[in-house]
Amino acid sequence: MNDIETMSANSDVQRLDFNTPALQRKRRIRALKDNLARWYVSIGGLAVLGAITLIFFYLAQVVVPMFQGAELEARDAQQPAWLADAGEPLLLAMEEQNQVAMRLGSDGQVRFFSVQTGEPLRSIELPLPTDSRIVSVGQDTPGNRRFVLGLDNGQVLVAEHNYKISYPDGKKTITPQLDYPFGEAPMDLDPQGRPIAHAAISLNGKTLMVAGATDGALQALRISATENLLTGETSLEQERLELPQLSEPIKALRIDPRHMWLFAVSGRASVDVFDLRRKHLNGRYKLLNGKGEITTVASLLGGISLMVGDSAGGIGQWFMV
Repeated sequence: MNDIETMSANSDVQRLDFNTPALQRKRRIRALKDNLARWYVSIGGLAVLGAITLIFFYLAQVVVPMFQGAELEARDAQQPAWLADAGEPLLLAMEEQNQVAMRLGSDGQVRFFSVQTGEPLRSIELPLPTDSRIVSVGQDTPGNRRFVLGLDNGQVLVAEHNYKISYPDGKKTITPQLDYPFGEAPMDLDPQGRPIAHAAISLNGKTLMVAGATDGALQALRISATENLLTGETSLEQERLELPQLSEPIKALRIDPRHMWLFAVSGRASVDVFDLRRKHLNGRYKLLNGKGEITTVASLLGGISLMVGDSAGGIGQWFMV
């Protein structure tokens, strides 16, 4: 009997107490964490819903104006004083930030000016031979700043307008410059020294292709640049391509960016395609079916396709397959 009473007393002594101050403190901390987690998850969910709602409002703001009419605001044309003596414009271009523009004049001057105010920023004289003048301008594929000038003495000059960005005193400054990636000396394109009425240019890697036309005569040069690894000097190698001549005057020239094809628009509505690798005429293709006449030819971005405009107001897209 005494043993049973002793065991019962020991069991009461060893019974756990869940209401000790330490356990109560742990329960309060756990409850606080549960409440914080509940509020954190709720706020996060509401934030996600709010972000999705704002995205829908943003998309609506972008898409809705597409179904509304456009508005145009006419502004007074700029007439800066330096334009009076700038000569006839042969080429106009603008850098990608629409702050600085370039104007090539028939007087051989390249003038850079501010788009907003028309204020002249810099004027550069092209290194043209004495008593020579520019008769044609050809541009590389859309998206780059390279161009070629056809001269009246049968030579061509390759140039490139570039823009250097700097931050003097924390202020953004765009400094225009004119570079000559293949030298400042013009290259002989027509051996007979005839004026280059039409010119075309294309750079593929380190190989430059230049083509020119005088009436029905075609001239083409392949120029390869090789850099000496020891001295760093760059040497140029020229290869003249002998191409078939045309009987009709050439209106426009375009070079495929892969240097596979040369497009010569001639006659009223046709284009002669030359294979630059095999150096022969691939064929003559008729671009217009009606009575119209080709008035303009331009390359699309990438240079693979040609956009052809005619006198009837039509535009067609053509490419080699």
